[in-house]
Amino acid sequence: MSELTNPTIRQALAAFLADTRARVSASTALRYEFGIELFEECMDRYGILDDRDDPRSYCDAVGPDQIPGEVSEFFGWFLVRKVMAPPDELKACGTAVKQLATWLGERGYLEPAAARAMKSSAAHGARALARSQELLEALEELAQVHADGKTEEGHFDMKRVDEDALIVSPMHGGQLRLVLPDWALELCEPGWAISGVLGQRGDNWELIEIWNVYP
Repeated sequence: MSELTNPTIRQALAAFLADTRARVSASTALRYEFGIELFEECMDRYGILDDRDDPRSYCDAVGPDQIPGEVSEFFGWFLVRKVMAPPDELKACGTAVKQLATWLGERGYLEPAAARAMKSSAAHGARALARSQELLEALEELAQVHADGKTEEGHFDMKRVDEDALIVSPMHGGQLRLVLPDWALELCEPGWAISGVLGQRGDNWELIEIWNVYP
């Protein structure tokens, strides 16, 4: 495909997918399309234009040099909170964005350092997303059906991992000791968050319901 001069994000993404279809299998191309279309949707919905009065969508208004700055939000926010998809499809998003970074660098739409940084950011985001999904599945297995005493529900920030418990902080403040087995604690990352319902048992808390894990 001939090179585009000063393309918009949307034009660059379309060219990337066209090149991809020409060199990979149909099934692989579909996985790339899935990831790139979600990334495009994320940028259109949450990308911020310098000129707030500009009527154009984000991907029609700015060039591909702005794409690297949107990667973290895509993996850390959009895919976690706005997309319901099986793990293999979420994994495909990481592959697609990493390949996009390489392509943008090869075509000269990103400086080499920016392309490398974007690829690294996508790889890190994809790993964190996969690990958070693994933790979510583990917590779903541990969740209890009933609570015997006081409960707390909502969003809980992970503060630290103790020997036998995850220390979490609810939105109203304070800290709670959420007792989990060692194999689940190994998947927890301070700085992440969970949402769900906790039930108190003595000085500790147990997981009653788990809604999501946020890397």
